[in-house]
Amino acid sequence: MPDKQNDATRLCELSLTQCISILLCCCAIYSCTPKQAITPKGIKIARLGKKMPAPASTYAGFATRDSLITEAGFEWPVLRVEMQEGHVWIEGDFAGGASINRLRIETPELVYKRKIRVGSSLTALQALRGEWQALYLRSYRSVDIEVGGIHFLVDEEALPQAARGGKEAAIVVDPTLLNLNAKIKSIVVF
Repeated sequence: MPDKQNDATRLCELSLTQCISILLCCCAIYSCTPKQAITPKGIKIARLGKKMPAPASTYAGFATRDSLITEAGFEWPVLRVEMQEGHVWIEGDFAGGASINRLRIETPELVYKRKIRVGSSLTALQALRGEWQALYLRSYRSVDIEVGGIHFLVDEEALPQAARGGKEAAIVVDPTLLNLNAKIKSIVVF
C-alpha cells in the first residue's frame, strides 16, 4: 500500500520547487526592467507639476548645473542633471519657476515603454499606439514627433529638404515623409 504521507510530502516539495522557480523568474524579469522609466508624468527623480528642485551642486545623487532659459520674451529656471551618458534638463514654469513644467531627456539611460530611448531609431516608435504628429522646428533644426503625449526629437535631416517649407519657424509635416532610420536625439515630456 502506498505511503500517503510520502506522496503528500513529494507534492509539497514539487510545489515549493515550482514556487522557487517562479520567484527566480520574477526576480530576473524585475532586474531587466529599467529602473529609470520615462512616463507622461515625468521620471522618478522629477515629476511634472512637482516643486522645482532648488539650485544645488547635486540632485538625487547626480551632479547638476543650474541656469535660466530666455526665449521669446520669457525666462524660466532650468536644472541640468549630469548623468553618466548624458543629461536631463528639468525646466521650471514661466510663472516664477516654482514647479516642474518640462523635462528634456538627452541620455540613453532613461527608457520609455521599456525600449525607446535617446539613440533609438524612429522605427521603434512604430510599436506605440496613437497617431504621429510631426512638426518641423526650423530654429532648432529638428523635427518633433509627438506620439501619445511624449515628444521625440530628431535632426532635421530626417525630413527631406523639399518638405521643410520656406521660412516658417514651425510647420506641420507629414510623418510618412520621415526617414525611419533617423535617431532620436531627445525625449521631451511636458
